[in-house]
Amino acid sequence: MHIAKNQTCNIKSGNFFSQKSSVIEVYGKLNVKGGSINGGKPYDEAVVSHGILAFETARINLYSGASISSQSGTAIGYSYYKGAIVNNYGAKLTDAV
Repeated sequence: MHIAKNQTCNIKSGNFFSQKSSVIEVYGKLNVKGGSINGGKPYDEAVVSHGILAFETARINLYSGASISSQSGTAIGYSYYKGAIVNNYGAKLTDAV
């Protein structure tokens, strides 16, 4: 899923999974109040799959009903550019081990 700079996405529930890439790429605003987001584990170990990938203009709010994880990267990945803002209000974040 791709959230453009001028878009807002609100997730209240559901299961979101991607085997080969990050589940949600965020340039705009994302509010996750429930459900699970899992970055999976690609077949090619060189590929990193985050739960959420935040770009420089991202504004993300995570709440206690949400669970974000990755089996090959971090729950929340950041682009090479600085500026993303991620607020965690009790969401469960699980990075790959």
